[in-house]
Amino acid sequence: MKKILSLVAVLVTVLALAACSVSEDNETGTTPGEGEVIEVVVEEVELDKILVDSENGKIWFTYEDTTELTVGDVIEVTYTEPLAESDPMQGKMDSYVMVEKYVAPALDYTASEILNKIINGSNVEMYGMEDVITADNQQWLLGAGDYPEFLDAAVYYPMMGIDVSMLVVLEVNPEDVELTKETIMTSIDPNRLVCVTFDLEEDVVVDSFGNHVVLVINKAFKTELHDAFLSLVEEAELGQSSFEATVLELNDGEVVLEKEDGQVGFTTEKDISELVVGDLIKVIYEKNSNKFVGYEMIQKYTAPSFDLSASEIVQNLVNESGVELRGMEDVITSDNQQWFLGAGDYPEFIDSAVFTPMMNVDVSLIVVMKVELEQVEDLKTTILDSIDPQRLICVSFDLETDVVIDSYGDTVVLIINKQFTEEIHNAFLALQ
Repeated sequence: MKKILSLVAVLVTVLALAACSVSEDNETGTTPGEGEVIEVVVEEVELDKILVDSENGKIWFTYEDTTELTVGDVIEVTYTEPLAESDPMQGKMDSYVMVEKYVAPALDYTASEILNKIINGSNVEMYGMEDVITADNQQWLLGAGDYPEFLDAAVYYPMMGIDVSMLVVLEVNPEDVELTKETIMTSIDPNRLVCVTFDLEEDVVVDSFGNHVVLVINKAFKTELHDAFLSLVEEAELGQSSFEATVLELNDGEVVLEKEDGQVGFTTEKDISELVVGDLIKVIYEKNSNKFVGYEMIQKYTAPSFDLSASEIVQNLVNESGVELRGMEDVITSDNQQWFLGAGDYPEFIDSAVFTPMMNVDVSLIVVMKVELEQVEDLKTTILDSIDPQRLICVSFDLETDVVIDSYGDTVVLIINKQFTEEIHNAFLALQ
């Protein structure tokens, strides 16, 4: 009898250890009861069964029709048979309720937009033209493969004999993505496609995201073009999007941008101190909230400027205005600045020159000042606020009709003339 009891004890211990082993495999150690409803995430889908992840661990459920399910779906499962304690557990699913249908991340752009974002994002110089893929050119561009229907397609191909660079973006049905990629790789011919030979291993990338397939052929910049595509993918996975825009205005934590379809403004706590008006940037934002995430510099603004000294500009305006101006040239110093420009709080001038009139003969003052680019607008405002029609250069003038304040790049010009303001200003404009 004692032997029998001992054997029973051993058996109980073995079963307990086995149960512990299953518990460890399924993380929580609890097995859902028959008929219980649990929320799970679908991880694999086969013809008559699915693998799900639940708070109880991995479970294989058999089910008669899995065609409506996809990986990533969140469902509530009801099952009618106890789960077998294996790893993963196994059971029969009686029914399910869709809690949240999985929506695959995708590129929310047309094929043409993706094409241009890849080219612009690669920062490489390419020579070619954009086109669409049609029944007439498909074989020439993609080979003679049996391709599925394209929902959208765009292609960038080279100028013949100049560049071995072809970029194709295809939008297909989700179920056709892998077939499209396989067909491309088995159909493109290194010796016939786009009229220039290339190496399938070294010069070609075929990739996809969502229902878009991308083909890159480039002998020099394959990696850069592919990286630009992957950058778009990363944005989509983060729920972000981007567009190119030019900076129009910058205020404290605010930026106004000009893009193709109009202006847009963002308020942000991100550091935008390196931006200046005129910068061309790639703006990254959250699609759901429209929140500004950051930017990438595409082209730093370089202000147009005169390759002339302030004195040379003054002489050009005097000589090219087409009118006779009587006076003399001088420079602005701390001693004469208030006499010429009034008592404003002026910045330090990088360069300056002034054409002053002969006293009591001519009311004609031309001042050219060069300052730091970010000081230009403030300087123009200070001039307008500071010059005094009753005191400046000893002869009165009218601020509305006799004065022009203008700028080009880092150069500001002040013109005061009772007769020839327009002619002198036109000479300044012509110099640009």
